[in-house]
Amino acid sequence: MKFIRPTFYALLILSVFGLNAVGAAQLSSSYSFNKLQSSLCENAKLNQVIKLRFNLRKARTHIRTIYAEVNCQGASLLSIAAENNAEEMVAYLKLKTESNSVVKDSRIAAK
Repeated sequence: MKFIRPTFYALLILSVFGLNAVGAAQLSSSYSFNKLQSSLCENAKLNQVIKLRFNLRKARTHIRTIYAEVNCQGASLLSIAAENNAEEMVAYLKLKTESNSVVKDSRIAAK
């Protein structure tokens, strides 16, 4: 009886960490991610920043967390937006995908 509780907690911790690792690895192959990816690519082509933000909010994620995983027929969102002359989208993606330190430095310099 003394070993049941520690064993249970150890298995619980291992299962939680194991599920997180599997979930992260399967992110780019899931149906919902593929659907989100296609809608983000379409929004980038058509310069629809508000719809892109709505889709991200609906998926409960941020562009910084998934930007590296999004692939629009072999190109990034930024390059798709630039090819289609979507200036607002290019500005939005550059702002949101910069590193935090660069954004903080630019805000300090602007003051």
